[in-house]
Formats: sequence, structure tokens, C-alpha cells
Amino acid sequence: MESTEFTPGQILKTIFLYVEKKPNDLASYYLYCDRTLLYKWMRDSVALPKKHVNTIVRFTLENTQPSQRKEIQNALKAPLSFSPLSSEARTLLVETEDFGDFLHEAFLQAITLKLTGQLGGKQQKGGVDGSAPRTAPRSGIEFRLIVCGILAAVTGGVLWAVINHLFGLEHYMGGSGHEPTGILSLIWGVLVGMPVIFFALVAASAKGSSKGSPETEAQASPDRNALKKVHVVILYSLLSGLGAFVFYNSGFRVYLEDFHLSYGVQEMVIAAVYALILSVLPLLALLVLRKQLHMPWWFIPSGALFCSVFSALTALSTLLVGRPEMEVSQLRGFIVAVVLRLSLFVLTYLFISDRLWPLERLIPRPHKAAGKANQ
Repeated sequence: MESTEFTPGQILKTIFLYVEKKPNDLASYYLYCDRTLLYKWMRDSVALPKKHVNTIVRFTLENTQPSQRKEIQNALKAPLSFSPLSSEARTLLVETEDFGDFLHEAFLQAITLKLTGQLGGKQQKGGVDGSAPRTAPRSGIEFRLIVCGILAAVTGGVLWAVINHLFGLEHYMGGSGHEPTGILSLIWGVLVGMPVIFFALVAASAKGSSKGSPETEAQASPDRNALKKVHVVILYSLLSGLGAFVFYNSGFRVYLEDFHLSYGVQEMVIAAVYALILSVLPLLALLVLRKQLHMPWWFIPSGALFCSVFSALTALSTLLVGRPEMEVSQLRGFIVAVVLRLSLFVLTYLFISDRLWPLERLIPRPHKAAGKANQ
């Protein structure tokens, strides 16, 4: 007898009636959570967090055939007809042709009904992940994201200034004749790259984290996932250092100055190449998390290009400052470096988080693209 319950757990159970993988595969290789937590979600004893919906939809699309997806969709229509959703919402959901869109929206509606207590059972207390209720979660999340972004942009520079002061080194600010070389360029790159990836991970984890029961928190954050994040922090930082070493020791500035370009064009080109090299290498480190990523592969080169163009425009804007050339040169080096780190933070955050994607209307989520390709 088919169940008439329209709950996140029932949707999960329906999926595993047709999918070619087991619940352990979803828990271990897609969600990176303890399998016992997944079974609690399937029993609806613990609320399924909305942040996992995209991954579950991707798992379903990758492990079913078109005929199986059709069976899942038909099986969910019965409990959907008994759900307390409005008739308009039910109609829109039933008439959704794309399976990825249908499953994604079905999960979100079921989770919302579960949390608002409209499923006939006890009202779920707390947030979408079983956490304590929060008065203004969005504002808290946005504030945390802004703080992490600022810290990512300035922490590396502060650490570099402290090292310069402690060891009596010249305070390298950028600009011709004021750039670190040799081992100092490698150290500089590591110091400014590490805060970017560290605070991006903090922001992404905080956005999806819960302050619920210790049991839930422990199961949602296995040691191997934490270890993988340590690996990506180390690799990201080292590749950032390598990028700085390559740029500052390549003699590119001297080579470009021999072309006798106009001052503005020269500084824009230098800023563009500087940002391109110092962004594409650390972004490659994020491929360590490829099984958790929700962005297409071309996000890395396009992100590096974004950093390059943005840095070039920033360099151009400093030409409007009416100060001596030496002062403007060092100011340009400082501003371009900060802007680059802030851009890298945003890109890194977008790459490791499936909860912030402002270009969704222009570029479909992977689960949508996969669904259309497989239908």
C-alpha cells in the first residue's frame, strides 16, 4: 500500500525504491554525513536540512534512468494530492515537466510543511536543521559573510606587515621597485592566500551550520570531511604562494616596460596579469572538493578572468588620484591586492557553497542541466 505522507523522509524512501545506489552511497560519497543521520531523515525523526536538497537531487539524477525518474515522479503525485498544500501549489508542482525541478521543489515544500507543523504530527521546533529558532537568520548570515570577507581581504596584509616589522624588512607595498622577490614572494603569497580560503570555509560552514543537538552536529561533520578541508586550505595557500613567486620573479614588469606603453595601459596590463596568475592557481586547489562542488568546471577559469578584469579596472581607477607617482604606485599595489583577495573570497565562497548563487537565472544549477540532458 502506497504511503500518503508527503514528508522529506517519504520522498527519500521513494527515491531509494528506484535509484541504483544504496543510502550508504548517498551518505558517504555525496552528503559526507553519517549514515545513521540519513536514516533519521528517512524516518522523519530529524528534519532534513534544506542545504542538502541540491545534492540529493544531483544524486538521484546521476543514478537513475529516465524511466525510473518517471516512476519516482508518479509515485510522489499520490501523497502530493493529500498534502495540505494549496491547490495552486499542487497544480504547479504536478505540472512541472523537468524531473530535477520537480524533485527539488517537492523536497522544499515537504520540508516547509514539516517545519510548520502542517503534516498532522507535532510541529517541528527550530530551524530547517532541527536547530533552535533564530529571530533573524538571514541578517545574521549576511553579517557573518561580510565580516569573513573583510577578514579575508585584510588579514594577510596585516600578517605581512607584522613580519616586515619583526624582521626589519622593507615594507613591500607593491609598485615598481617595491615588490617582494625570491622566498619573500612565496611567503607573501601563502600569507595572503591562507586567510581567503580559511574564512571562505568558515562562512560556508556557518551558513549551513546548526546549533542543535550535539548528536546532529557530530554526525553532520565527520572527521574525514574536516581533514579534506585542511588539505584544501594547505593546497590553496601553497598554490597562492607559487602564483606570487611566479609573478614577482618572472621579470614581467621589466619586460612590459620595454614596450614603452602609456602609463595607464601598462599598469592595467600588469594588474590584469598579476590577478590572473594569483587567482587561477589557488582556485585549482578547490578541485580537491570536487565531489562536494555544485559549480561547473569552467567556473575556475571564468573566475580567474573576473579577478583579472576587476583588478585591471581597479588599477585604472587609481590613475584619477592626484598624488605623486610614487605614492600612487604604492597605493595602487595595496588597493589591487585587497580587491583581488576580496574577489577571490567571493569566488571561493561561491565555489564551495551551494546556498549562494546570484546568477541562477542566467546559469542553471547542475541538477537542472543534468535533468534536461538525461531526459
